[in-house]
Formats: sequence, structure tokens, C-alpha cells
Amino acid sequence: MNRRQVASLVLALFVFLVVLALVISGMPRDAAEPAEGGALPAGEASPGPADDDQAGARGSVSPPDEATVRIRDIQGAAHASPFDDEPVDGVRGVVTVVTSRSFYMQDPTPDADESTSEGILVFVAGDPKVRVGDEVLVSGQVQEYYPGGYSTGNLPITEIVNPSVTVVSSGNPLPAATLVGAGGRVPPRQVIDDDSAGDALTGTFDPSKDGLDFYESLEGMLIQICLLY
Repeated sequence: MNRRQVASLVLALFVFLVVLALVISGMPRDAAEPAEGGALPAGEASPGPADDDQAGARGSVSPPDEATVRIRDIQGAAHASPFDDEPVDGVRGVVTVVTSRSFYMQDPTPDADESTSEGILVFVAGDPKVRVGDEVLVSGQVQEYYPGGYSTGNLPITEIVNPSVTVVSSGNPLPAATLVGAGGRVPPRQVIDDDSAGDALTGTFDPSKDGLDFYESLEGMLIQICLLY
């Protein structure tokens, strides 16, 4: 094995460890309990409030029209949501992971903009009363949760709190995982962040060049990792 091959393997291992660390650091605090579904997408549940009486109502409703706010609109091309602290209504998604106090959902009809994530965390603070594969409509308040507090410098996690959840249908296929690595979206190899002056919230959002921005654009989404060569 020559030096170039060794360097490629080392780089691939580094990228894998970075992604793994992001996933692990984003697991909700109750993630030690068995979760329904696969590995958690990037994201973390907050200790914020929720209305358990509203969460989990089952019914039959029509999917939202194109005027309805989508997950990608809430996430935006930024580390903080343009809807932060604002109410949203009828946000559509398919449940991908369920924990004891929260669940992730992902839009089954993504657009072509890779800079905006199609996944989001819904924090219920009680039994979510949904299952993996449920198509749901979620209303609630958008909140940016900073693990450990804002002063820690940790990046925020976009979530919907105080949710009212309506199950539209069950047993749906999960959205396709985004391929990260060879044959898919390739993360930046050199730069973590070069334009924020220490605060990623104030810099230019550029997933193609900045590692922090790249992984933010995948927040809450299902991903599949391939080694880089």
C-alpha cells in the first residue's frame, strides 16, 4: 500500500469518526432506552415543555398543500431557523426514529436544495404515541435548543416543541437515506469553518466548503456513510 492509499484511508476514517461523533452527540438524553427504528439522525431533544394531551391524536386528514410550511423551510440554509420562536401548523413528515420523549420526522418529498435539511426533531416530553413509518402532521412552536446552554458555544438543534400530532397514515416506507461519501455528497476535507469569526451563526452558510455547514444541512436526516477514496 503506497503513501497515497494510506492517506486516503486515514482521511476516510477521520470523516467517519466525525460523522459518528455528530450522531452520538446529537442523541437525546433518553437515548439509552430502546428506540423504535434505526440509528438516530443528528439531533438532540431539549427539556422544553410539551402538551402530552395534544400529542399523538390519530385521525385521517388530507396532506398539506404547497402553501404549508415544510421542514426545509423551518430548517433554512442556516444554523438557526428563520422560524425560531414562531408557531407552525400542519408540518408534514414521515416518522423515522422514536424515543421515549421525542421523535424525528423527514419530508418524503424533498426538493433539490442540498443546503436545507429535510429532517427535524419533534420534542414531546412524554410518550410520542407515533410509530416509525407513520405519516404525520405536526403543529407547534419552533425552538433552537442549545445543549448545555448558549454560553457553551454548542451549535443549536432545531426542533418543534409543544406539538399537536395527527397521524395521517401508517406503514409508509422511510425516506431514502442521503449518501455521504463516495458516490454521494462529499463533505469538505480541509475546512471546518473559515468565515464565522468564532460564531457559526453569524458566518456565511456554505455547505460545500465548511464542514460545520455541511453537516448542519443534514440535521435530523437519515444518512448512509460511504468511505472516501
